[in-house]
Amino acid sequence: MTKANDENALLKRKLAAMEKEMEMFRKALSRPSTSVDNRSVVDDTYSDEGATVVIDMKKVFHKMSTRQHAVMQMLLGNSKNSEIAERFGVTESGAKTYITMIYKKLGIIKTGPHNKRLWAQDLITPYFSKISEEEYKSMSRIPKSWHRDYAKHGKTYRKIVEES
Repeated sequence: MTKANDENALLKRKLAAMEKEMEMFRKALSRPSTSVDNRSVVDDTYSDEGATVVIDMKKVFHKMSTRQHAVMQMLLGNSKNSEIAERFGVTESGAKTYITMIYKKLGIIKTGPHNKRLWAQDLITPYFSKISEEEYKSMSRIPKSWHRDYAKHGKTYRKIVEES
C-alpha cells in the first residue's frame, strides 16, 4: 500500500503544480486590451501577479534606437533569431541581445511561463498599427514597412540602420 500512497501523493503534487501554472496562464490572458486614442498615444495597462503596470508606448518608441525599431519590425513579422542575426550580420547571441533590450524597454524582464516574444507583440502591435507613417519615421528613421520591403530596398535600408 505504501507504493500506491506515494504514487497518489506524487500525482496530487503534479496536479497542484499544473493547476497553479494554468492559473498563471489565465491571469496572463485576462490582461485588459490596449486602447488607442486618436492621437496615436497608447498607455497599455496589464496586471502581473497583482501589480498593475502602465506602459506609455510613445515614450518606449522614442527611446528605441533605429536598429531596435528594425529588430522590432522583424519580431512583429515573426522572424526567427537566426534571421535577425543574418540580417544584421551578428551571431544569434547578438540578435538575442537586441531582442532583450527591446523587452527591457517594454518592461518585460521577468522569466516565467509567459512567452516574451508573444507578450511583446501583444504590447507593440496595437500602437504600431495605429501610428502614422510620418510619426513613426520621425521616431525611428525607418519606414513602417522596413521589414516587409527589405528585399526590395535592402542596401538602402541597411545603410540607414547601420548609420544610427
